[in-house]
Amino acid sequence: MDGLGRPTYRGSLVTKHFAAFRFNGEDGTLWRGADAVPLTGKAASLLRCLLGQAGSWVSKTAIMAAVWPDTHVQPDNIKVLVRELRQALAVPRRRPGPGRVHVG
Repeated sequence: MDGLGRPTYRGSLVTKHFAAFRFNGEDGTLWRGADAVPLTGKAASLLRCLLGQAGSWVSKTAIMAAVWPDTHVQPDNIKVLVRELRQALAVPRRRPGPGRVHVG
C-alpha cells in the first residue's frame, strides 16, 4: 500500500504483482502465492486492462475495446466479468457509484 492506502503495483506490463497475487499478462495466468487462480480468458483480459490503468478510472468503452475488440456486446457483460474477477480475487462487493469500477 502507498501512503494513501492504495495498493501498489510492481512489475512489467507482462507480469504484475499486486496484493498477494501475480498476474502474467502474456498468458493470462493469475497466481496467489504458489497456487493458480482459475480465470476465463475474458476475465484475464479484463484484469489485464484494469492493471494496465491501475489507479485510474477505466471507462466502459475502454473495457469493451480491450475485452471484446471488434465485437459488439452488451455493456452488462462487464458486470458479469467484474463479479467473476471479484470472486476469483475474493474481493467483497462494494458500490463505488453507478456504473463505476475503480482499481487501485
